[in-house]
This record gives sequence, C-alpha cells and structure tokens, in this order.
Amino acid sequence: MATKKAFTLVELLVVIAIIALLMSILIPALARVRMQAKTVICQTALKQWSSIFAMYTGDNDGDFQPGPEVPWNNQAKAGEWLDALEPYYKTMDIAVCPMATKCWGYAWPPNVGWCHLEGGRDWFQVAEGEYGSFGINYWVTNPPPDKQWYDPQKYFRRADVHNSAQIPLFLDSLWIGRWVNSTDFPPENIYDYGGPPMPGIKDFCLDRHGKGTTNILFLDFSVRRVDLKQLWTFKWHRTYEFDGPWASLGGVEPSDWPDWMRQFKDY
Repeated sequence: MATKKAFTLVELLVVIAIIALLMSILIPALARVRMQAKTVICQTALKQWSSIFAMYTGDNDGDFQPGPEVPWNNQAKAGEWLDALEPYYKTMDIAVCPMATKCWGYAWPPNVGWCHLEGGRDWFQVAEGEYGSFGINYWVTNPPPDKQWYDPQKYFRRADVHNSAQIPLFLDSLWIGRWVNSTDFPPENIYDYGGPPMPGIKDFCLDRHGKGTTNILFLDFSVRRVDLKQLWTFKWHRTYEFDGPWASLGGVEPSDWPDWMRQFKDY
C-alpha cells in the first residue's frame, strides 16, 4: 500500500521559523516605507500651501497677510493665515500632516485651543472646522503699524526678499504660528511646548518625521526636509543672529542639548 506523505514536526518548525524571520525583516521595512510615504504626503501638502501663499501675495502686491491681531489669543483669527488664505483653499485637510496624530480633545475655552493627546498635543483647532498641524513664521507677515508686535524691523512682510531659500515660512508645528529668535531654547522633552509669547521655536522643534527631522516651506516657496538642530541656522527674521547660544558659532556643545535631541545630527 502507498504511504501517505506529510510534514514532520521538525519541518513544520523550520517553516514557521523561516516565516517568523521574514516577518521580522519585512515589518520594520514596511513601517519605514509607510513613514516615508506620509512624509512625502506632508511635503506635497506644504507644496500646495506654497501655491496658496504665492497666489495670495500675487493678489496683494507681494505682501503677506497681516498676522494675528494680538500676540496671544486663541480666539483672535482675523489676519491669521487660516482666515486670510481661506479663499485660496477648499479643505482644511491639506493643513494637517498625516504624521500628526488625530485630535483627542480640546483646551479651554471649549472647542478652541490645542488638541490633547495622551500626555501631549499634536495638532490644533482654533474654531469649528479650522484646524491644522502647520504653523507660520510670524516674522513673515505684514502687520499694520498698530499691530506690530515686537520689533517692526524684524518682519519680512513680502515674498521678494534676499536669501529667501533660508527663511522659514510655513512648517510642521504644534500651533498656528510663532515668533522665533536666536536665543530660543529647545524643548526639554517632547511635551515641553512653547507658550505666550516665547520661545517660539519650541512648537516647531518636534520629531514628527523620525530621526530628528521636520518639513519646512521656505520663503522661496521650496519645500525641504531638514534636521531639527538646523532650525537655529535659518534666518527667521531680518536681524536674526547666527551666533546664538544654540548655534555652532555660538559655542553650543553636543552635551548642551536635551537628552532626546543629543542623538540627532549637530550643526
């Protein structure tokens, strides 16, 4: 009689071990691919915003929007990019990076403020239907004389400025916008956010895309992925000092950075 063929226990264990090995190799690779894809989608969204800013400035003699009415007010929307640019975009979805976690709740007053996560926040909502995970460099606004918060000589105001490829315009952020100065210090941990009014760089210094990187739309309307420690090397305003305490020219040492940032590339 013909004998029935079957896998032995050893053969089954070998097959299972091979499958497990392949899964251990493929799953991290797939995770990296998904993260890279979301980063590209984020950059694509910023590129769409570059067209929106270009259309706005083109319709306003090269000038940017006026910016916030007051330096710190969750409900003051007039002059903000959310409202000023509203005629140029159809959905707020392009204002949220896919790497930003879904909003879990709201701050006080109800339905206005930043959106909380477990121990932190990742994107904001300023009003019903107005939300995002990108923020503007407030020095790239054109406030009227009675609304020029801080030094009026620091504002760029227009798109046609020198060295625009090194001027951050719009980027991954935990709030709608911030003023940044060379003396701004980094967040002590991933939940150490900025506040009214400084240091503004805290809300831009977030490891949303892994390996200490973030996405930035620059004033020349180009989009680049940059390292977090590079944030202190860009020209945030007209009188920005490149030898600040967190720049290499200012003598910053690797050990000066908070623990969570020390592993990232130095500049």
